[in-house]
Amino acid sequence: MTVNQVLYVLKEYDGVIGAVLGTVLGSISTLLVTHWLKNIGKVSLKLKGYDFQYYKSDYGVPASIDMLDEADSADLHFEIDIYNSAENVKTINDIQFQLIDDTNTIIHTGKLNDIETGRMVAGAYRYDSFTFLNCKPKELAKKELKIYFSSTDIHLLKITKKIIIEAKLEGDTFPFKKRLKTMVTL
Repeated sequence: MTVNQVLYVLKEYDGVIGAVLGTVLGSISTLLVTHWLKNIGKVSLKLKGYDFQYYKSDYGVPASIDMLDEADSADLHFEIDIYNSAENVKTINDIQFQLIDDTNTIIHTGKLNDIETGRMVAGAYRYDSFTFLNCKPKELAKKELKIYFSSTDIHLLKITKKIIIEAKLEGDTFPFKKRLKTMVTL
């Protein structure tokens, strides 16, 4: 086929070719926009409440007290709301807390415990670490988390000015959206 023959065929069938290309390109653009609209949205991490309980050991039995300065151990309870506003499942993982001192330096990083997994083992409550959560579309997940400070690490809590709870959002293509944070100022 010569160039003139190809041009003749294109001229004869330009309406058909235009209709086919329009349909194909329209379908592809509709699919892309639909996919983009389903993925748009974000996951938010909000601190709804917290409670700190301090204990002082009295002959081996922990007694509840009001002052952190006198405490031998402490329980920190956090109530977190996690909301996924997208129309598909999003996963958060690498959930941790950071203790920040008065110079904005991270003095300790650790894992949070999931209160829902609490069970009595050998006379004491044990909790599993809160490692990941699959956030369902348009759904609010409420999590109760806990940090325990024993007599060996209570000194870290005594010099802490802020506690940051942070999680990583998986599958998000924008680097500035990858970390979710919430904070408690002491």
